[in-house]
Amino acid sequence: MLISTALRSSAIGGIMILLSVFAFAQQRTVSGTVSSDEEGAIPGVNILVKGTTQGTVTDIDGNYRINVSEDDAVLVFSAVGYANEEVTVGNQSTIDMLLLPDIKSLSEVVVVGYGTQERRDLTGAVSSVDAGDFQNMAINSVEQGLQGRVAGVNVVQQSGQPGAAMQVQIRGVGSIGNSEPLYVIDGVPVINDNGATGAGNFNALNSINPSNIESIEILKDASAAAIYGARAANGVVLITTKRGRAGEAKIQLDAYTGIQEAWRLLELTDINEYKEISDELTDNAGLPRVVALQRPEELVNLADHQQEMFRTAPINNVNLSISGGSEGAQFSVSGNYMNQEGILRETDFERLSLRVNTDFNKGKFKFGQSMAFSRTVGNDLTTNFFAIIHYPRNRPVLDENNAGGYSGNRIIDEQDANNPVGEAELFTDRTTRFRVLGNIYGEYEIIEGLTYRLNLGGDFIYGNRYQYRPPYRFGDRRNQPFATINERNAFSVSPLIENTLNYSKSFGDHQLGLLVGYTRQSYSQRVAQAEGRNTVNSIDVLNGVNEVPAVSGSLNEFALVSYLGRLTYSFADRYLLTANIRRDGSSRFSPGNKFGVFPSASVGWRISEENFMDAVDVVSDLKLRASWGQTGFQEIGNYSFQPELQNTLNYIIGGGLVTGVAQRDLAASSLVWETSTQTNIGLDVGLFNNRVLINADYFIKETNDILIPVPPTPSTGVRGGNNSPTLNVGSVRNQGLELAVTYRKSVGDLQYSITGNLATLENEFLSLGGGQPITSGNVNVTRVTRIDEGLPIGSFFGYRTDGIFQTQEEVEAHADQPNAEPGDIRFKDLNDDNVINSDDREYIGDPIPDLTYGLSLSASYKGFDLNAFIQGVEGIELYYGYRYFAEGMLRPFNFEKRTLNRWTGPNTSNEIPRAIGGDPANNTRESDRFIGDGSFLRMRNLTLGYTVPFTALENFGNGFLSKVRVYATAQNLFTITAYEGYDPEIGSQSQNPDQASRGRGIDNGQFPQARTFMLGAQITF
Repeated sequence: MLISTALRSSAIGGIMILLSVFAFAQQRTVSGTVSSDEEGAIPGVNILVKGTTQGTVTDIDGNYRINVSEDDAVLVFSAVGYANEEVTVGNQSTIDMLLLPDIKSLSEVVVVGYGTQERRDLTGAVSSVDAGDFQNMAINSVEQGLQGRVAGVNVVQQSGQPGAAMQVQIRGVGSIGNSEPLYVIDGVPVINDNGATGAGNFNALNSINPSNIESIEILKDASAAAIYGARAANGVVLITTKRGRAGEAKIQLDAYTGIQEAWRLLELTDINEYKEISDELTDNAGLPRVVALQRPEELVNLADHQQEMFRTAPINNVNLSISGGSEGAQFSVSGNYMNQEGILRETDFERLSLRVNTDFNKGKFKFGQSMAFSRTVGNDLTTNFFAIIHYPRNRPVLDENNAGGYSGNRIIDEQDANNPVGEAELFTDRTTRFRVLGNIYGEYEIIEGLTYRLNLGGDFIYGNRYQYRPPYRFGDRRNQPFATINERNAFSVSPLIENTLNYSKSFGDHQLGLLVGYTRQSYSQRVAQAEGRNTVNSIDVLNGVNEVPAVSGSLNEFALVSYLGRLTYSFADRYLLTANIRRDGSSRFSPGNKFGVFPSASVGWRISEENFMDAVDVVSDLKLRASWGQTGFQEIGNYSFQPELQNTLNYIIGGGLVTGVAQRDLAASSLVWETSTQTNIGLDVGLFNNRVLINADYFIKETNDILIPVPPTPSTGVRGGNNSPTLNVGSVRNQGLELAVTYRKSVGDLQYSITGNLATLENEFLSLGGGQPITSGNVNVTRVTRIDEGLPIGSFFGYRTDGIFQTQEEVEAHADQPNAEPGDIRFKDLNDDNVINSDDREYIGDPIPDLTYGLSLSASYKGFDLNAFIQGVEGIELYYGYRYFAEGMLRPFNFEKRTLNRWTGPNTSNEIPRAIGGDPANNTRESDRFIGDGSFLRMRNLTLGYTVPFTALENFGNGFLSKVRVYATAQNLFTITAYEGYDPEIGSQSQNPDQASRGRGIDNGQFPQARTFMLGAQITF
C-alpha cells in the first residue's frame, strides 16, 4: 500500500514537472536587479505579472528572473517600506528597478485585537516579532522565538527537557497565581494550562510548529490589551500563521539535523574523597563509620553516574510547505515532523503536525479557515537529580542479580540515593497529546467601510499520560515485587463564537475607525484516571491490574461572554486617539460579581508631521504616546466561590460509625476580578530615513484585589493553611523602563542590521490585606520563598551568615546559637536580642531580574549571511537547593568537590562549615549561604548560511529551483555566568502556572539547557 502510494505520488510529481517545463518553453525570460539608493540590492521584493498569478521574489542579492508571454505584460514590483513600481516589458530582456522609500509604509500593518492597524497609528505599547527575525534559526517552540527579542518580555526555559514548558512574563509578575499571558492563535484564545491537558511536564503550546508563524505581536500595556478584558492582566500574545498569496505555487523544504550536549556538569567527589568526608562527618557526630567504606575492595570507582545519565543526543526537524493561489483564492499547507532526544537518558519529544490555511473572496464576501492538527509524544525524566548527584561511585550501574538488572544500595552503604540509570531505564512516564486548533471565518461588506465578521473557532485536545513501573529491586533498600500502572486521559473542548462589526471612514483630514463585538468562549474538560498493581507478571496495560485498583474522574467547565468596542481616530495624520472597552462575564465568579468592565484610552502625537519639523531632515518619524487602562484576571479556578463538600467524613450517630457529607472549608462567595491598572508613556523615533529606529516606554502597573489566602480563626472549626479561603485583599506594583534600538545599513554588497533591547523592572508586593505572609518554594522540608509586603513576589527569606566560628572563644562571644561549635556557620543576630532564632530572618534575594536584555546581528554579503543573538539577565538571585545535601555533609551521600575545602580546623575555611552527621547546629537552614548570583550572558544563536547564486540555479530544471540555502547553527554556544549549578536559567519548581510565581529560582537539580550544533538546508521550488 505504501509503495503504491509512493509510486502514484512520484508519477503525479513527474507529470507536474513536465507540464511546468513545457509551459516555460512557450515563454521568454526577463531578469534584472532590484535596488534602492539607501540599501543597495533588496532581497525579498515581490515581482508579479499584472493581472495574473505569475510571480517571483528577488534573491539575497536582489536578482530576479521571471517568464512572460506577451510584450505588453506589466511587471509590478512591491516591497515593505518602498513605493510600488510598474513597468511594461516591451522588447526588454533585462529590467533593473530602483525602488524609492515609502515613509508612510514604515508602519507596516500589525495585528491587534480583533483587527489590524498600521504601526504608525499605534498609540499603545505593541511589540512585534516577525518571521524574518528568526526564519534563519532553528527554534522548537513559540516562546523560544520570543526569548530575549522583546523589551519587557522575560522568557525562562523551565527545563532543558525536550518539550518542556517555558515561563513567559510580560512586564513583571502581577499576581501570586497564574502570571502567564493570554495566547491568541489566528484569532482563537487558547488555554495554556499544562496540567489541564493531561500533559505531565510538557508545554501546552509545543504542538504549534514555529515554522508556520508569520508574526507575533505582544500587547504589553493596558491600552493595547484591554480589548481582551478579563484575560489580559498579564499581557496578550497574538500569533498569526502564514497564509497563501496570489501567485505561482511555491514549495518550500526546510530541514535540519544536529546534536546536543550538556554545556556543564557538576564536579563531584570520587569514592576516596567521599570516604574522607563520610568518615569525618560520622566521627564528628560520634556515629559508626559507613561499613562499606572501611573495606579496601569497595574503594573503587566503578561508574560515574552523572556521566552515565548525560548523553549526546540527536535532534531532527523537517518542514514542507506549499502556498500560492489566485486573486480570489489563496492557500497555504504545511507539514512538520520534529524529533528531539534529551541530553538525559530516556527523555525525548516528538511532534507531527499539519496546518491548512485558506482564504477566498468574491465581491463583497470573504471567507476562509485556519486549521492545525498535531500529535505530540514526550517521555519525561523518571529519575531525579538527587539520585544523579548522590549515588556513590563504588556502585556499578548494572547488577544481574537484581530484578530489572540494575544495582542499588546495600545495608552496608548506609544511604538511600537511588540508581539514576536504573530509574531512567526501567520507569516510563509518557505523555501523548492530539490537538485540533482552528477557526472558520466569514466577512461581508454591508456598505462601503462597514464589514460584518463571524468567527467560529475551537480548541480540541485529547491527552494521555501513561506511567509504568515493572517489578524491580534496587539493592537492599528499595524494591517493588509487582508492576504499577497509572493512566490518565483528559479530553478538553473549547468552542468560540465571535461577531464583530468594523467601520472605517476617511473624510478630509479625519480618519475614523469603529469596532463593536460580542464573543462567547467556553471550556469543558473531562478526566478519567485508573491505576493499580499487577502482582502476577509484567503486563503493562490496565487489564493486567489484579490488585489495589483505583478509578477516579472529574469534570471542569467554565464560560466567558463578552461585549467589546473600540474607537480609533486620527486628525491630519498627526493627532491620534484609541479607546477600548470590554465587558466580560465569567462563570468563575458568584452571582452579582460575574461581570466586570475594562476600559482603556491612549493618545498619540506624531510630532514629525508638524510644520516646524520640516527643516529637521535627520528625523523621519517622531511620535509621542501616552495611555491608561484596566485589564482583568480570571484565572482563579472554576468553582472557587462555591463551598466544597467532602463525602468521606465519619461521625458517630446512635453509637454507630456512619459516613456522611460535610463542608470542610469556608467559601469565598464574594470574589471579584483581580484588576490591573496601567499607565504608559512611550516615544517612537525614526532617524536618517528610518535607518535608526528607537522605541522607548516607561510604565507603572498596579494590580489590586489580588486573591490572598486568609486563614480562618480556629473557633470556626474549619481548615486553614492550604485550604484557607481566598479574599480580594492583595496588591502588587510593577514599574520599569523599556528600550529597543535598531540600526540598518548597506555598504555595497554588505547589508547588516543590529537590534538591541533592554528592560528594567521593579516588583513590589504592596499589601496582604491583613493576611499572613505566604511561604512556598520547598528545599527538603523547608520553605525558602515568601510573599510579603514590601518585597518582590517569591523573594528568598532566611538567615544572614557571618563566616564560620574558628574557635570556642568566638562561639562564646556571639549571640546564643544552639549547638554551635567551632567549624559551624555564624548567623547574624539581626534584631540584637542575643539569640539566634526565626526572628533573625530577612529578605536575602529574589529571582526576578532587575535588567533583561538582548542583542541581535543580521548581516549578508553576496551569498553569505550571518545571524547572531545574545541574551542575558542581571540582578537576579537563585537558591542552591541541591546543595542542602551536596554541600550540607549531614548524611553520607556523594558530594560536590567544593566540600573538600570545608572547615577542618582553625582558619581552614570561612565559607564551608565542618562535616557533621545530623547537622546539630543547623548549618543547612535557609540562609544566604545558598544564594547565588544568577546573572548570565548567553550566546543563544549563531548561524552562518550560504545561498546558492540565482545564476547557478537558473539552468537547473529550467528554473525548477528558485532558492537553495545551506546553514550551520550553534545554540547556547557559550554562557558567561558566576552561577555554579548546571544552568543559571532556573524557572519554577512547578509546571502549573498557578504555582509558578511562588517557587521560582530554586535549583533542586535543574535539567540544563543543551548546547546544540546543527546543519540545515532551505530549498524553494
